[in-house]
Amino acid sequence: MSDKQKDVYDQVYKALMKKEQTVMVQSKIYSPEVQSVLDAVRYDNPEAFWWSGSFTWWYNSDDIVTQIDLHFWLDENLIDQYSEEFQNMTTPIIHYASNLPDDMTKIKYVHDYICLSTEYDYESFNAGKIDGKLQTAYTCAVEYKTVCAGYSSCFAYYMQQLGIPCVSVWGSGHQWN
Repeated sequence: MSDKQKDVYDQVYKALMKKEQTVMVQSKIYSPEVQSVLDAVRYDNPEAFWWSGSFTWWYNSDDIVTQIDLHFWLDENLIDQYSEEFQNMTTPIIHYASNLPDDMTKIKYVHDYICLSTEYDYESFNAGKIDGKLQTAYTCAVEYKTVCAGYSSCFAYYMQQLGIPCVSVWGSGHQWN
């Protein structure tokens, strides 16, 4: 990322963590650059599950982005409650995994835990209703029912908490680690 893209990333991240949906962009960034910056914010921060990546941006006549509106799937008043539920469900898994002898054992434990405890939401997938919270770590960790993006985001969150490098990758309508 360029310095200006990193600056916008930081602006969006700070707003997201403050649960603010509007970002008044302070750096000169052009509209074609916005998608990759926001994808990076989303994929790097699965703990901010109240935002599944949907947004709108506004730009001036020079194609410079002036504002980004983040669309949360969760009402702002419920974010703290859902965050507490998320922490309550993920903390024991992180604690147990952190006591395992090596990274490969930790990775396998988390992988197996997610696979054995979570059901793929075929009903929502087949109905074309896979936006919003189904694209987040929350549904995997708390509701145990999600689609590929939820699995990937949840696994990435666990790996981040365990200090193991991991990224989510998106392409051809699928997300994985």
